[in-house]
Amino acid sequence: MHFIKYTLLFITIFFTSCSQEKLQESDQLLRAGIHAPDIKSIARQDSITAFQIDTFFTKRFEHGQFNGVVLFAEKGRLIYRKSFGYSDLTRHRQLKHDTKFQLASVSKQFTAFAIMMLNKQGFLNYSDNVSKYVPNFPYPGITIHDLLTHHSGLPNYMHFSEKYWPDKKKYMTNKDVVTIMQKYKPEPYFQAGSKFNYSNTGYLLLATIVERVSKQSFPSFLQKQIFQPLEMNHTFVLNRAQLLSDTAAAVGYYSPNRRAEDSFMNGVLGDKGVVSTVDDLLKWDQALYQGKLLGKKKIEEAFFPSDTTRYNRSYGYGWRILNPDSSEKIVYHGGLWKGFRTLFVRKLKQQRTIIILSNIASNRMHLKELTEIF
Repeated sequence: MHFIKYTLLFITIFFTSCSQEKLQESDQLLRAGIHAPDIKSIARQDSITAFQIDTFFTKRFEHGQFNGVVLFAEKGRLIYRKSFGYSDLTRHRQLKHDTKFQLASVSKQFTAFAIMMLNKQGFLNYSDNVSKYVPNFPYPGITIHDLLTHHSGLPNYMHFSEKYWPDKKKYMTNKDVVTIMQKYKPEPYFQAGSKFNYSNTGYLLLATIVERVSKQSFPSFLQKQIFQPLEMNHTFVLNRAQLLSDTAAAVGYYSPNRRAEDSFMNGVLGDKGVVSTVDDLLKWDQALYQGKLLGKKKIEEAFFPSDTTRYNRSYGYGWRILNPDSSEKIVYHGGLWKGFRTLFVRKLKQQRTIIILSNIASNRMHLKELTEIF
């Protein structure tokens, strides 16, 4: 009888302890600003992971090292999402999960996807020369594949446009950049196809090709062919008037005390220019896993390494690739432009997603430390 009594007592204490542990985990989540699920259904590992992530970002926020919105998900399941700081530091507007950020170079994946859509529809080939779509293009032998993988050798328009664009108060467009290249023929860095060199010029040309082939403006193509079908309702291509009137849009800062200025280069699209939210980017992430719009096999073309560069990294179509020849392949892209610093990471095997959008450019985030905690 004593044995049975003590056994029942042990079982009661054990389950009470487990229940208390789950209550504490749920309470930690609530204090962290995370919506906690029902205690019965909460996954213990998820709650521990969320608490670790929150500790990581809260520490940085408290030390003035982070201001932005973060989202972590696994197989589409939200593990952690939280906003830190202000969308407008002057007016003290709080950041929210639906705050819109300029994505900077994270935009490149949408440009590449648009080209891939046109390729699937038979309107272009990756091996086509750029001159087929851009008349009087003064750089022979450059293919669409070269543009996609940053092997074109083209000079950076952000450098030569400073010299050749006369009115810095007027937005320069993709067409203007092409005209400058045709007129002044800035010297290429190397022969096309010979090596990798990250090129914003290549991606503005890809956006130009999308317009020439589709007979639509680049913003219209992305809106109708990608954003609307995927119900990315808070995503659009940069529209200055829309951003200025939108209180849900973040303001960019170089540092907490220095607001980023507007730039005549904001009129150039393809290399940058997409505005979005963490939730819309999660929709995009899941659409890629599910093969929406293109099919899974076609989407995988974006993750084929063009060549292996230093530190076991490569580049596909609009994505950087870490561990390209491993089962632990990670595809990712960062962005930095006029006060905005962004990072989008996808661990393909585990289907883990990390999205970080910051409107203070001095807030650095390193891929290694993020993938170590998730």
